[in-house]
Amino acid sequence: MTLHPKLVGIPHIYYINLDNELKRREYMESQFKNLGIKNYTRVNASKFSKNDFDSWRDVIHFDDIVPKNKIKSLCVSLSHIETLKEWVENTEEEHVILMEDDTDLSLVEYWHFDWEYLMNNIPYDWDAIQLMYNSALKIYCFLHPKRGITWNGPILINRTYAKKLISLFYSKEKYNFIKKTNRMNLHTIHNAIFDTRFVIVDVDDFLGFSGKVYQLPLFTQNPELDNPPKLNHIKSKKAYLFWWTKMRDKFTLDDFFTYGKDYDGKMIIELGEKHCFQDSTSIPLSTISKSDIESWKQF
Repeated sequence: MTLHPKLVGIPHIYYINLDNELKRREYMESQFKNLGIKNYTRVNASKFSKNDFDSWRDVIHFDDIVPKNKIKSLCVSLSHIETLKEWVENTEEEHVILMEDDTDLSLVEYWHFDWEYLMNNIPYDWDAIQLMYNSALKIYCFLHPKRGITWNGPILINRTYAKKLISLFYSKEKYNFIKKTNRMNLHTIHNAIFDTRFVIVDVDDFLGFSGKVYQLPLFTQNPELDNPPKLNHIKSKKAYLFWWTKMRDKFTLDDFFTYGKDYDGKMIIELGEKHCFQDSTSIPLSTISKSDIESWKQF
């Protein structure tokens, strides 16, 4: 099948998938086939398995103080940053897309523009464009700087930003996701190692807040692949569908690719759900020494 005309020019896609998630792999590759997308690569996320932490812990700094409840998050971060590192080292491409294996590409049929138009209308200073995001509060149905708290989704990244991310999170032949942050919100507090500004930077933070990142509601997520189901994923997808099927034609393409308008509020869908973190476990202060803190400052 030939490439969908709206996707001509789309860069190489790397999708993250565990070996035991065959259903998700088939789901993604079926979508690629139906859209004529051939420039994609599966990333084997099982290389960094939560249950096999001891086999790969030596690729990260400070592996001895990573709390058990953060290992899964760390696995996701490692799969993404290593993919970017290998992409930079082995290609000369200027742009790349990373996505997970529950990304729903069906909204392409509702686009009233193509990939070339998209690339010609994103801000000149972009480092990354998040092509989908979930939220517990609101969906902004126009291009806008990434907002917190919103979660990671399929993301378009340019080469300069990829190199920056590698320089931030890879040093001395190892990855390091323990960093000092000056951005305090529920998300960073949740990831705090203890009552300081040092946090374990997860994929939402390191991809979304290390540069000039914008968001657009172009794809969505398949909540049917969640186990167990997640309410904010279901609500977010319904909001995306409502925008593309009911609201899209009430606004122009200029409206869609512009933020800061007097009527931005008319393009925001309220989800009516307050956000909270159920798991706020962090490393107890008693396990951290002053030498640990001094070591982290070197990275």
